[in-house]
Amino acid sequence: PLTFIQAFATAEQVARIPGFEWILNANGGKLTALINGYLPVVALLTLIMILPLLFEFIAVHYEHRKTFSDVQRSMLTRYFY
Repeated sequence: PLTFIQAFATAEQVARIPGFEWILNANGGKLTALINGYLPVVALLTLIMILPLLFEFIAVHYEHRKTFSDVQRSMLTRYFY
């Protein structure tokens, strides 16, 4: 996932989206440097924040775990192993 995020979270990739072409030329290129520096980090942090919620949803609705401790154990097993 890290390589995928790094490859697609660049100003050049964002500029390919219709309506975002202005990003490459805005502020004399300073916005491009800001996006190239921070967008991959923000995207990776967002993924890290969403994963526990996704794992909890899977444990409760797909695996039909009932107790809180069982759900937590399932989440931690998926997250760390």
